[in-house]
Amino acid sequence: MSFTIRPATEGDIPFIRKNYTDLVQDEPSVSEAPSPLDIREKVLSSQPQEFINVMRSGTDEIGFIHYRLELESDSKEENVYIQALYIDSLAPRMGLTSIGRTVLNYLFVQHRGIAGAFVSTMHANKALQSVTSRHNVDFRYNAYSQQSGGNADNPMVLTVRSATPADIPFIIKGNQVIDQKSGEIPPNPLNEARLNRDVFHPTHPRAFILIADVDDQPVGFIIYSFCYFSSKGEGLWLSNFYIDPFCRKSGVGKAMANHMKSLHPEASSVFGAVACVNNVARHFFRSLGGKAYTDYFIYGMENDWGKVWGKVE
Repeated sequence: MSFTIRPATEGDIPFIRKNYTDLVQDEPSVSEAPSPLDIREKVLSSQPQEFINVMRSGTDEIGFIHYRLELESDSKEENVYIQALYIDSLAPRMGLTSIGRTVLNYLFVQHRGIAGAFVSTMHANKALQSVTSRHNVDFRYNAYSQQSGGNADNPMVLTVRSATPADIPFIIKGNQVIDQKSGEIPPNPLNEARLNRDVFHPTHPRAFILIADVDDQPVGFIIYSFCYFSSKGEGLWLSNFYIDPFCRKSGVGKAMANHMKSLHPEASSVFGAVACVNNVARHFFRSLGGKAYTDYFIYGMENDWGKVWGKVE
């Protein structure tokens, strides 16, 4: 039996309205069903503000996904914000067990260049909750967001832990994203051998990495080490941090920073250097109460320091 996904049309409005109304009645987290006028003005216009894709199996409509695109103010990355997902309860009997993944992948094909997909509520409707949890490698909830209307009875589980060698692929991938954002690709980028030598050394690690997990899936990390200031004593140098785009502004970064400080209560301060163009990192430090010191210069004395840190005098 053939399965297709297509943009909604005028003729789909009764199907969307009926099943959206059922979602609202069954799931208190789903917002009010859009009116026919809303669908025509926001979805079916020549310049749509929102999108609805309808799923068909053979000649029958079996579901739809309602979403919009949002531009992240700090990173300027575009994400898909999923507002509702309806899948007919008979879909599994039709052999459409992978329908959720197919629909989500279709969004990434339809809107090339988007960074990720998320939902703003932790108590999503059952279809969306099921799809997201099964395919959380690519699609995750915007966890612990105060703006998301999260339900305390069904929160997403956020944990912070020390990294293990199993996290190496995630750490390297995230670090590559950071390098690309900074505009400076280092001549000797972070690799598995250096992580094993410097972080996972059994007795003398030179640096430390904390991992943030949402429902047991890694969504962020912090890399840091010890430093010493004659006026302040021992401190922490935050070398790098990464948070998946769909988990930003959700408390993940603050949870990692607080866990780092709790592990080292003797540290007098936390410092880090941020590229001028990295607005995400600058916002992160400010959100933790950090201040930018404009009356100091950063000097490097290694042969390749200028290549790693950007422009020099």
